[in-house]
This record gives sequence, C-alpha cells and structure tokens, in this order.
Amino acid sequence: MLETIAVIIAFFVLVAFGFIVYTNIQKSSMKTKAAELREERAARIAKAAMSLPELQCSRTQTVENCFDKLKIQAFRNYLSGNPRAANTQYYDILKDSTIKIEQVYPVSTDTQTIYERPKGSSKQSIWMPIALYDPARDSTSFGILTVDVYD
Repeated sequence: MLETIAVIIAFFVLVAFGFIVYTNIQKSSMKTKAAELREERAARIAKAAMSLPELQCSRTQTVENCFDKLKIQAFRNYLSGNPRAANTQYYDILKDSTIKIEQVYPVSTDTQTIYERPKGSSKQSIWMPIALYDPARDSTSFGILTVDVYD
C-alpha cells in the first residue's frame, strides 16, 4: 500500500512539473507572438503615414518614399491649429503613435514631429529612409521617418 501511494505522489509531482514547464513555454510563445503583432502594426502605420497625399512629393514624376517639406510644415500647422482633426480625421489611420521626420543628409538638426498622440508607456519603433524634397530650392535631401506606435 505504501509503495502505491509513493508511486501516485511521484506521478502527480511529475504531472505538476510538466504542467509548469508547458505553461512557461506557452507564455514565452505568446510574448513572441505579441511582439510580432506589435512590429506588424508599426509597419502598417508607417506605410499609412508614407502614403498620405498630404505629405507626399508633388513633382510630376513619381518618387517613392518622398515627402515635401512645405507640405510637412503645412500639415504640422493644420494639426496644431486644429487638434480635433488629429483626433477625428487622422486617428483612424495613424492610431496612438508619434511620427517624426529627421533630415540626416545634408547634416541638419532639423527633427519635425508631424503627428503625436502617445498613449501608454511601451512602444514599438520603426525607422524608414525617405527623400525630403524642398520645392522652394528645388533640392532633395535624405531623411529618416521614425514611427513610434504605443500599446
């Protein structure tokens, strides 16, 4: 009888140990999947920001990933003067994110935040190279589009 009880106790200990290991594996798998979904969401929002006609270059020839500096300034002025527009018109597209454009060549300290609606503490960031066209000078520079998406 004592041997049977010892075998049953050992069996339940092994089952409990297996359950704990399985739970930890599932937890890490869920964290990995959640990180992948956050990255995918950030990429979707970055793509949406890059396809906004309010910011794209207005030259006759099509240029991929090109932003017009004058349009960026006009867009920033519009959103700062009309915060309701950021909440109604652009929230469906850009969600809870911060979108910044930084000119890196020729070297400049010019960083412009074109949309800002942070919510939460954890964020997923994505960086994309872009062309910045200045129609006033008819010149193009190189920049980085930074999209921070908040959970």
